[in-house]
Amino acid sequence: MGTILTIVLVAIVAVLVILWLAFKFTGTIVKAVFWLGIKLPVGIVMAVTGLVMMCTIILFPLGAALLKGAGKLIF
Repeated sequence: MGTILTIVLVAIVAVLVILWLAFKFTGTIVKAVFWLGIKLPVGIVMAVTGLVMMCTIILFPLGAALLKGAGKLIF
């Protein structure tokens, strides 16, 4: 009886460890896809728009704010 209980407990722990690793791996992949698919393109558009706006004297503060926001979004 004791050995069967030990085998069952080890099997449960093994399944839980495998599930934990799968969730960690899935979370990492989802985070990378979100960064590559959404945050990076939006940050690049914001940075380019900020650089264009910084070429004019009137829109310089808005361009600087866009560049700062793009830096925070990407990094």
